[in-house]
Amino acid sequence: MEDGVKSRDGAAALPLVLQLYVRTDKHEVWICLEADGKGLWYQGHDKRNRFSGVDGSGETPLEGDNGLLVSTVTFSGSAGNDKYIATNEGTTYTVSRDKLVIAGKQTTSEDVRESQPKK
Repeated sequence: MEDGVKSRDGAAALPLVLQLYVRTDKHEVWICLEADGKGLWYQGHDKRNRFSGVDGSGETPLEGDNGLLVSTVTFSGSAGNDKYIATNEGTTYTVSRDKLVIAGKQTTSEDVRESQPKK
């Protein structure tokens, strides 16, 4: 993810710090914060073969293929109730420890099966 962020924004404050990772039956999402505490990033991955999981093993998200990396992310939760909203070309991705909601031409809501870090 850091390589993608660096190529998008050479001024991004690295390293990134994981704020939330979620996995559903069809997707996985990482929300990361830049080291200076200012920039939030969303990386989403559509499941095809197997999940990479938070440990990094398995399928790799590829931008424009099975992955999406965007910096248009806001935090709208509260302490202990993480909620992030990312937008990309008319689609909104709302990520929490319990649900992933993707709203665009169609809206889907998926239950989270795994989240890191744990509450």
